[in-house]
Amino acid sequence: MQKILLDSLMIELTRKCNLHCAHCYRGNQQDKDINLSALDNLFDQVMYIGDLCLFGGEPLLNLSTIQYIFNKLVENNICIERIAITTNGTICSDDFVELMKSFHNYIRSWHPRDEDSIKDQSVVLQEFGLNSVTQERYYKSLQFYKGVMITCSVDRFHNNNWGKDFFEKCTKAFAGYGIVVNETMSGEITQREGNGKNVDGAIKLVEDSVPHIIAYLNPYHVFECKMCPDFRLKYAVIADQYGLPYIHCQLYLSVDGKLFDKSLANTDYVSENSALFISSLNQPCSVFEAIKAYNVGKRFCTQVEKPSMTSAQTEALVIRSCLIQIGLLQSQILCDSMNISEKDHEEIVSLRNHLLELIKSNPQMRMIDIVKNFKIDFTILQRLSPEPHKEKYFRCSHCKKNMIYDGKLIHCDEVAPGEHPKVCVNLLCGVE
Repeated sequence: MQKILLDSLMIELTRKCNLHCAHCYRGNQQDKDINLSALDNLFDQVMYIGDLCLFGGEPLLNLSTIQYIFNKLVENNICIERIAITTNGTICSDDFVELMKSFHNYIRSWHPRDEDSIKDQSVVLQEFGLNSVTQERYYKSLQFYKGVMITCSVDRFHNNNWGKDFFEKCTKAFAGYGIVVNETMSGEITQREGNGKNVDGAIKLVEDSVPHIIAYLNPYHVFECKMCPDFRLKYAVIADQYGLPYIHCQLYLSVDGKLFDKSLANTDYVSENSALFISSLNQPCSVFEAIKAYNVGKRFCTQVEKPSMTSAQTEALVIRSCLIQIGLLQSQILCDSMNISEKDHEEIVSLRNHLLELIKSNPQMRMIDIVKNFKIDFTILQRLSPEPHKEKYFRCSHCKKNMIYDGKLIHCDEVAPGEHPKVCVNLLCGVE
């Protein structure tokens, strides 16, 4: 079967949980763990994963499957850039700590085997004609977040002492490893999904559950991505490096072994059960062929008509994004990698602690109201956010020359601006 590269993969390990949170957007817990055969079918077809997110339920209730995934990565020598796990912070065993260290060491020490015919990244970048400054910027962006990230939920719906104890134990256990452990208050912006439908003031955050094309890039071909305006150089480089299709839409493997577009991971169990899926991996099948078949007759994400966001939704999403950033930047490791000063890091931690105190002292007040009433200033996050690169380079499938993406159009010597060879669009749609 055709091997593939994945930009982002979410795996639902279990629907079991040791808590019964009133705000859980997935709904009531279920006595289900993922079938290992579904994992076998997927990982036997994958050579690269950019981001691997493991979640539940409470994922640490299924530690044996996390170990199984690690063994599959090692057995198949799959290159992985990052692994992220979100937990409620009630479980922190020695076995979990050692397993996370194993993931970290594997990610940092991965290299192709002798039988792997993989181009060196530096060679691919030279073929793209990139100067040394752009190459250095590219390598730096790949190193950012490279490794293991563990996130603990801290909000009014969880006992803060659990999160605090988990955070302190992990920080001590992973000292010197570079493993990122952070706390997030993003759950304070409650989704009107699952149990969250009964929470006063919950907001509908996810509107993109309409099936659309799963976009991918074939090696040595390029197109203007009609799904993601910020089409990244990373896609083209890694596709060329491995000589394999690069799936840059985010995928989600459910506990039932069904492969979905990632947006379905943000909905409740009832809605998911009736949703259209790409394929069931409980039985052997080609993921790449399933994606191509799934794409037939569908439109790109940006072409799907969606309801306009209300001002309340927009406001909630901005605040939620800021809370996630604060949770990430409390990590000294990430601040060091972003060259954020000690003073700015202290300001981030102070802002985080201030928010936690406000949540604790105002248990009935929503986070949106806390931000407004206490005039919380998030401007430091805007100042610390890195600026996006304006120019991006790709290989033209028409003339094999380099092209420049200026943020709007791809320009090529032999193809007029805004026009692209049909083969590019056909490959994106899954049509040969």
